[in-house]
Amino acid sequence: ALMNYPNQMEAERKELLRILTLYRRLPLQQMFRFFPQIQEDVLLSLLRQFQKQGRLSLKGSFVCCLPEVPPEDGMTAALEVMLDFFPEVTYHSPGDFPITLTFFAREEEFDVIWLPEGKELILSQALSLQPEPSSAGHTLIVLSNHRQLSFAPILPQTAAFCLAADGHIQYFKKQQGEHNGPKDIKRPY
Repeated sequence: ALMNYPNQMEAERKELLRILTLYRRLPLQQMFRFFPQIQEDVLLSLLRQFQKQGRLSLKGSFVCCLPEVPPEDGMTAALEVMLDFFPEVTYHSPGDFPITLTFFAREEEFDVIWLPEGKELILSQALSLQPEPSSAGHTLIVLSNHRQLSFAPILPQTAAFCLAADGHIQYFKKQQGEHNGPKDIKRPY
């Protein structure tokens, strides 16, 4: 673990503020997973310092950037999927609709899309208007629940479907043939 010396912590301090500025509101557990090299009590101490400076707010089990804004729909679930690829993630950033966030891991691009219940047809339409992803790009769709797997056939250009629960990600891949539902798989990449 890192000692709490200003010079050693400077890169982590900057990265912590960058992550909070990008995503605005994160569960504390996700923040700990962004910085596995820092002991949790040291990271909490750093977060409390930023809170005293008026840069963030610690609310229950969440860290919020100030000024507070409503949380981005689906961002917590999309971040869970991205964190499943750590420490191989080299870059990440929020995306523009329909993409919730984009990240790079092992020189491959991943677009993570959160699918709220009842928005399957809208997302299908939006995806059909998107340019084809590059051969290095993969689309991961984060489902709100298991029932949405039945919409898999109408969602184009999807590398895998994901369900996030309790820090565990379950991945599903479309099978060949129209009558088969998506099949449960290990992390696809």
